Amino acid sequence: MPFAANIRTLIATKLSDPFSASGGTETVSGSYTYHSYTSSGTFTVTGSGVIDLLCVAGGGGGGSTMTGGYNATAGGGAGGMRVNMNYDIYAGTHTASIGGGGTSAYSGNATGLIASGSANNAANGGGAGAYHEVGGDGYRGRDGGSGGGGANGRTGGDGIAGQGNNGYHTSDGDMAYSGSGGGAGAVGGQQTGGAGLADSNFLGTTFARGGDGAPQGGGQSGGVNTGNGGYGKAQSGQPPFYIGGTGGSGMIIIRYLTSQIGT
Repeated sequence: MPFAANIRTLIATKLSDPFSASGGTETVSGSYTYHSYTSSGTFTVTGSGVIDLLCVAGGGGGGSTMTGGYNATAGGGAGGMRVNMNYDIYAGTHTASIGGGGTSAYSGNATGLIASGSANNAANGGGAGAYHEVGGDGYRGRDGGSGGGGANGRTGGDGIAGQGNNGYHTSDGDMAYSGSGGGAGAVGGQQTGGAGLADSNFLGTTFARGGDGAPQGGGQSGGVNTGNGGYGKAQSGQPPFYIGGTGGSGMIIIRYLTSQIGT
């Protein structure tokens, strides 16, 4: 096909099939249109365009005590927080999958936009906080987007570069003070969870804070659509056992220039 004819064909195709998108909760702020997902859904695109994408995975659950006596358990790691700028999106219905937070001593679940048959936008769930048990490896924090805190002299879990940070590594002197989970902005502290992050490109909301270790942590949940880690829980005395907090569920925010619509 001659070059001029090819250009005319491309222009005609663009005019007949301009970019538009729908799905989630749609808002307009400044120069951008945003689509926010607090539960799983679809992102439907007509034509093609360029988007910016924020994915926050579910946070890890805080630890629980599994024996009698005084035992402190660790905070869960935050869900991975992943930003993908200037991502090419094409026509079709794409799956926006929101990961749930982990229950006590379990890791969180991944969140991602599955576009063009690929899950390459996924953020990993946060690692579970260590729990107290007789024997075994329950004292070590689990790996994840951010790692869960360690307990009773064991290491914290490892975070994933570009998504989060490590959980707190406890020492032998930390027997009664379990570590906190890592956050998107910092490693976990002895009792205070690693800081979350606020990305100014996505309305400035702070996500993905690590859960506090016990006894400062009181077993609180991470919070819905935050990606925060669940807090550890301390036990004093004999059973019944105490259960750590559930990690916060994830979230997706998509944005694109409003002027791109229909062009």
